[in-house]
Amino acid sequence: MHNIMGKIKILMVLGTPAREGAQSFCVNILKRIDKNIFHVDFVFMSDEKNGYYTEITSLGSSIFSLPHYNGLNKLVFKRAWNSFFDSHYYDIVHAHATGAAYIYLNIAKKHDCITISHSHSAYYRGNALAILIKKISAKKVARISDYCLACSKNAAIRLFGKRYSFMNNFYLMPNLIFTDNFKYNVANCDKIKVQLSLEKSARIYGHLGSLTKPKNHSFLLDVFALIKKKESNSVLVLVGDGPLMPSIIKKAKKLNIFESIKFVGNVSNPNDYLHCFDVMIFPSLFEGFPMSLIEAQACGVYTIASDTITTETVLSDNIEFLNIKQGPYLWAEKAMSVVKQIDKQKSFEYVKQSIYDIDKGVHILENIYKTAFNCRK
Repeated sequence: MHNIMGKIKILMVLGTPAREGAQSFCVNILKRIDKNIFHVDFVFMSDEKNGYYTEITSLGSSIFSLPHYNGLNKLVFKRAWNSFFDSHYYDIVHAHATGAAYIYLNIAKKHDCITISHSHSAYYRGNALAILIKKISAKKVARISDYCLACSKNAAIRLFGKRYSFMNNFYLMPNLIFTDNFKYNVANCDKIKVQLSLEKSARIYGHLGSLTKPKNHSFLLDVFALIKKKESNSVLVLVGDGPLMPSIIKKAKKLNIFESIKFVGNVSNPNDYLHCFDVMIFPSLFEGFPMSLIEAQACGVYTIASDTITTETVLSDNIEFLNIKQGPYLWAEKAMSVVKQIDKQKSFEYVKQSIYDIDKGVHILENIYKTAFNCRK
């Protein structure tokens, strides 16, 4: 069953097909990876068929659904994975869902697979039980992984510990963007403004990210409410969706700013919306490595972000950091004070030449896959 397609077979393992950071990384890789050498399939520990599901299948990959691990169904979980590998062979199993990776990667190794664990976040998410399970699991992940990857230094520490830099099987693998898609395009910007019924004189503040607790939209609304009192022509554009949408709408109405907010939802062209922003406000409570900041810099959009975010995101002088504890008033004042004219082409080139560009990143990952495969032969 080994390598029957004449290609290196890779299995990407994720929690759900939702349009989130790890999933975006995998889909971007899928679009650019050399399909003459590699074949990529996906496992989601979910029955959901939203987000990237259709796009992944349209790109020629198979998708398999396996059970979600909740800490209480270990036997069922192991049985499902054993059954899967009994009937499906892969050269490399690349774990992006790391909460239970030590279990399924251990099973993968017993089925002669190369194992890769990949940390996409600097923090653990979920309720107290979920976080406890993930922390216990993390201690075992590095031991069972042939290769360990992380999108940032903090993400590496979360999963592999502070000694990650001494591991000879560790690679820094940043998240990636199609930089060319973010080059400023005035026609697309004008089209979006018409689509959103934005006046030419409007001052546009924006945010790009899921409507979840870590993104701290409640604080963002407090900031914009203060801005709106001083700038009557200001508008807040929110690109993204998530479980907190109802509470965010409720608070926006309470602050009397609902009519000045454009709820865009999840879109396939976030770059076009970014081009319209005068300022992006990004007050996250925590992040692994927010690609929105890289994308904003590629577009030449000035960004004010929380200082909880790694400075590894800084590629230009178009971004500055504030502490959330300084309060919404300071954030509002800072956002309104941004008047600088940004050299959008120069900002774009900074990102294009960085390791976050898709063409450079996919080459790095392809070499890791090739090295892993050739070392096993």
